[in-house]
Amino acid sequence: MTFAPALAPECVAAAGRLGAIVANVVVNTFARLNSPELIPQLSALEAAHATPGTVQSALQVLIQADETLRDRLLRERAADPIAVGVVLSSFRKAKQQPADEILLPLLNADQEAVRQITAWQLARGIASQAFTLSPAIATVVDARIKDNDGKQPIDRAVVREGPAAFFSTLPIKACVAEMRKAGLPAAVSNTAGTFVCNQVFYATMDMAAQHALGFRGGFLHIPYLPEQAARLGGAPSMALDDIVRGIEIVLAVSAARQTDLHSVEGRIS
Repeated sequence: MTFAPALAPECVAAAGRLGAIVANVVVNTFARLNSPELIPQLSALEAAHATPGTVQSALQVLIQADETLRDRLLRERAADPIAVGVVLSSFRKAKQQPADEILLPLLNADQEAVRQITAWQLARGIASQAFTLSPAIATVVDARIKDNDGKQPIDRAVVREGPAAFFSTLPIKACVAEMRKAGLPAAVSNTAGTFVCNQVFYATMDMAAQHALGFRGGFLHIPYLPEQAARLGGAPSMALDDIVRGIEIVLAVSAARQTDLHSVEGRIS
């Protein structure tokens, strides 16, 4: 069964008059009928206040039914972070690598939200092995435990024939100093380990080096929230407001400085 194209504008017009509840019903109807006629109607339905979660779920259903719709979505909705996120998530779940001609325009898109969702989905893909404040990261992956997708790579390169290591291009010592001034506990860690943190950081810096994307990168490890720590038997934790404050300091210092402090932050072990 398919959605009659002639009826689509009438349904969307009704949603525009009646608001979010009807808009969500219309979106869900397109999805239940696996109708790609949803795609050209998305702007009008979003203007009628269809909720982002409903639109996201509907697009996921359409792509599951027909993967060729990924290309259409990227052609027609490349400025829409919801559509871009759904498409890249589909690649990741299928353990498929999006081509550079797909990723690079999205990473350089005019819309900040599109750049953010692309970077986030790419990082999730790297961490799950679907895609191929530490000063340096190494090429080796040697996972002590399984990741969230049940993968546990051992003695494997993050990127085949990649450099032995990359160094952070952020002023990490200056960031740590400013966080301490603000009363936040902070330290330089001279390794990102050999697990997901290291892998995400390495692959991001490798991508920047290979494609001259013009961004700087680093890795900031944040503590658990208190409620998370309570479930884990008292692990170190920090209030959400303080975590946000620390991230804002790192962003501000990194934007203001091109060079780092020359100060002692090394450790014996």
